[in-house]
Amino acid sequence: MGLEPGVGVSTQAGEGLRRGLGGEDHVVVDAVAEVVDLHPARLRPAAIEQVGDGGDDLGALGARSYFRDFAYFTDDAYTFVPYAVFAISGNMFALQANLDFDIMTNAKKADGSPFDTGGDSTELILKYGATASLTPDFGVPFSTSFLLEMLLASSTTFENNVTGAYVTPGVRVGGRMFSFGAGVQIPFGSSEITNFANVDFLVDMLVKFGG
Repeated sequence: MGLEPGVGVSTQAGEGLRRGLGGEDHVVVDAVAEVVDLHPARLRPAAIEQVGDGGDDLGALGARSYFRDFAYFTDDAYTFVPYAVFAISGNMFALQANLDFDIMTNAKKADGSPFDTGGDSTELILKYGATASLTPDFGVPFSTSFLLEMLLASSTTFENNVTGAYVTPGVRVGGRMFSFGAGVQIPFGSSEITNFANVDFLVDMLVKFGG
């Protein structure tokens, strides 16, 4: 296992939560969508960083086993990802909830590796969860936030559906322009997921430009 670059302690919609950590009552509601090419590895579990790219190699197979980022490691598949975020904060507490729809198209190559998807060309994976944070005032010129995330990923169209749950305690330190995050992710759920990894270490750096 190693460190996983480019992954925050919270989910892809975590920016909504971070905007709500300013110490005032704040509510953020965000709804967006994106289209991504699923072949390049986007959120790569640390245990497979040594292996090359590609949907059929050992690295991609391991990423699909972890299931959290199943769609991003399937050859020739594309996905449309609408997602919504709700975040609220007050004083030093904040809470974010999010819901993602990973709508995979041209997904026949996902079948049997390692899950039985049924070989359909379109698959739907739901991702949903919440992140809570605590940001005490330590009287220093930067903030320190302690976070706890619960993320679930559930297939809805597989021949044998799969659910993975991922609990991530972590910390983020920094200011409005630069910040560093680290966490430990513990997976639960289907045996294929827990057999692949018992723990995953996450680390990232955020750099913001503009106002």
